[in-house]
Amino acid sequence: STNCVALVSDLKVHREVAGQAAYYLDLNLSDEEIAKQIVTLLKIKKEYSYFKEKAVEFRKSKEGKRFSWDNSAQQTAQIYKKLIWG
Repeated sequence: STNCVALVSDLKVHREVAGQAAYYLDLNLSDEEIAKQIVTLLKIKKEYSYFKEKAVEFRKSKEGKRFSWDNSAQQTAQIYKKLIWG
């Protein structure tokens, strides 16, 4: 819901959900190496702008709306209602 780049661990499930709309970080790297990647991303405006644009496109897409905070909250509320009231 914000216009910022998503930084996520490079897992298959994240790639399935976010596609090109996220910047993927290798979990096998040290904290310092991950920090360097993040700083590099922020310094290279063209690359940062690319991921930011992809994130905005993703949020507007059918798949992006499926994973929105609003949709997640509605689904969670439905589960709670079923658990409480049957």
